[in-house]
Amino acid sequence: MSTTLYTIINWVSAAMIFELGIVLALFKTKDGHEYHKYHAARKWLSVACVTLGVLMAVNQLIPADVNHTMWLRVVVLCIAALQAMMFTMTILSIIAVQKVTRRYILLQTLLIVAGGACVMSVCGLSPEMSRAAFYFGIIAYLLLLGYYARSFIHSFHLFRQEINTYYEEEEINYSLRWIRRLFWSALAVGLLSFLSLTGIYWLDGVFIIIYTAYYIYFTIQFINYHRQLQIVQPAIARNPMLSDENLDDKRKEDDATGASCQDERNALIRRMEQGISRWVEEKRYTAFDKSVEDVAHEMECTIHELHWYFREVMKTSFPLWRNQLRIEMAKQLLREQPAMKIQEVALQSGFNNRSYFYRKFAELTGMSVQEFKQP
Repeated sequence: MSTTLYTIINWVSAAMIFELGIVLALFKTKDGHEYHKYHAARKWLSVACVTLGVLMAVNQLIPADVNHTMWLRVVVLCIAALQAMMFTMTILSIIAVQKVTRRYILLQTLLIVAGGACVMSVCGLSPEMSRAAFYFGIIAYLLLLGYYARSFIHSFHLFRQEINTYYEEEEINYSLRWIRRLFWSALAVGLLSFLSLTGIYWLDGVFIIIYTAYYIYFTIQFINYHRQLQIVQPAIARNPMLSDENLDDKRKEDDATGASCQDERNALIRRMEQGISRWVEEKRYTAFDKSVEDVAHEMECTIHELHWYFREVMKTSFPLWRNQLRIEMAKQLLREQPAMKIQEVALQSGFNNRSYFYRKFAELTGMSVQEFKQP
């Protein structure tokens, strides 16, 4: 790769990332306390983009003979660590609201800056130890990426549990799988940052193109996420009284007061059958994004009673039973209105994601939608 092409790639990348920061700064979202962390994450991401764009431009003004000194490589490593922290904190702020605080971010930033300053001090004061100090910095960077990966895995697992508990709607988790892809691709970009430490222009140029494309992808996904906030926010900020632990306590309390006696059990079953029958007749199973609390209210029962009935009487789970109703509805639409578009069939039967609809249809019927439509 020629020096001229390398310089052009750097300037174009710097301009694009800087513009992404401006777009994020000007992007308007809904107001409200529940969107506080999203607003904060947007600001962090905006500042990170603008700062990186400026640093990349400044880097082009540094003479070529010092552009790949050991000292500058340490600076690049520090910037990579700060970017990894920014990406991780941004993602965690939308799946682990309580975990990401200003104090937590400030502590992470100070540790990275202090570590980088120590390595640079060693490089400046003891040139013969600079290589060893630089390798120590690389090991610390890899450990940091490992820590962020572990933190994300744990937080994402809890996040999915919260969504499942609140909605009992597998499709919602399916539609949020991009969050996992977003983090692992960020981790891959973080590992690829070693290409910029080689001093080889074409490798560094390839890395610049990759992380510029990733910044664009990350920004688009982050902006689009505000459309899903109305779904996610109630689940991750839900009332702790609806937790599984409290449901277990309620079950124990019911058993202690004799709620499991046969007469009350039969009365509950009859009441549940009536509520479910009415719920099915009104085709409320086609509604999307309803919490399990909303469903229980529509069936005129408690969440505990809903869970108990499907577990003990129906011998199945509520999400599976609801999906079976939806697929039967879809089959009816496909038979009666063969000209209807598949997307419309999915929406009318309660599926908001077409690929998820295809997967569930094949899973529950043993054939694809196209095979079912064939005469």
